[in-house]
Amino acid sequence: IRLKGDYMQLSVIAAVYNCENTIERCIVSVIKQKNIKLELIIIDDGSSDKTLEISQRYANEFNNIILLQQKNKGAYYARNKGIKKAQGEYITFIDGDDYIDLNMYENLLKNNNFEILITDFFKEDEFGNKLVQENSLSPYEGKIQDNEKFQIIKKMITSQNMGSIWRCIYLKKFIIDNNLYFYDKVYRGADLLFNIDCLKKSKNIIYDKSNFYHYVYYTNSISNSITINNWSDFRIINSLLNKSMTNSLCEELNIRYQGTAIWMMFSLAKNNNHIGLKRIIEDLCNDKVKFNLNQNHLDSLTSKIINTRNRKIIYFYCIISSFVINLKNGVLK
Repeated sequence: IRLKGDYMQLSVIAAVYNCENTIERCIVSVIKQKNIKLELIIIDDGSSDKTLEISQRYANEFNNIILLQQKNKGAYYARNKGIKKAQGEYITFIDGDDYIDLNMYENLLKNNNFEILITDFFKEDEFGNKLVQENSLSPYEGKIQDNEKFQIIKKMITSQNMGSIWRCIYLKKFIIDNNLYFYDKVYRGADLLFNIDCLKKSKNIIYDKSNFYHYVYYTNSISNSITINNWSDFRIINSLLNKSMTNSLCEELNIRYQGTAIWMMFSLAKNNNHIGLKRIIEDLCNDKVKFNLNQNHLDSLTSKIINTRNRKIIYFYCIISSFVINLKNGVLK
């Protein structure tokens, strides 16, 4: 790739918080990208560990690293700041826990004339063991036709990590011209809303099934723990999505809502978060959404229990079921 003058091909935006053990690997994997002129914009969201110190050290050493700071305003606020600061023709994102292969952007940007490029990824644990090699848009490949966008959006709604922003590269002009920014009043879940908004407006989407991105899943990390704030954010995003969907996609959202509600209830019960569990039960009873999941016996039975709208029955059912599940899984001794 021949680079001329001050042309910046790519801006990589990293919103980071308390990731001192992984941020160096993340930074190095970006700045050592081959045959591409890029900038790395790091926005530290008030880290209390050495994340900022490590980032500052690299920013002092490399003139294509821009380090910004904010005080606990959330990743989506940070990413919006990064978009506004970006000088690259294209924009992408990376999480401070993750890293990429050194030829990722060189290979992906051989594709040209796109507004959105979607790629695949490896999911691995903190020890480097690969859990999944994701090829989630198969059988699609190459340019996505307008009549295929419905299926892509459906996959984003129904598949975990499908709507993640770090698996996409965006033409900056397309983002700015369409005023596409993150909803920043939540701390989780706005990736999906952002990507669906982008897909609906784009006329030029490419799917490249290469796996260069390494999404690292930490079982005990804060981002993977379930709190009542996760539930509140999920409900907000779900409501915003519902307002802009066709009837058939609203049905998919409803299935997603039911599945997520059941999963969160059992997670909160398992962790003895009784206040959070009661909050979800209260919301479900007030929402009056009819549950009809039947993918397995547990989902089917839980749906019937929730449809009673009896708060005490639902609560004790979750507590007892969670206890039995833990017992079967050997969690309880």
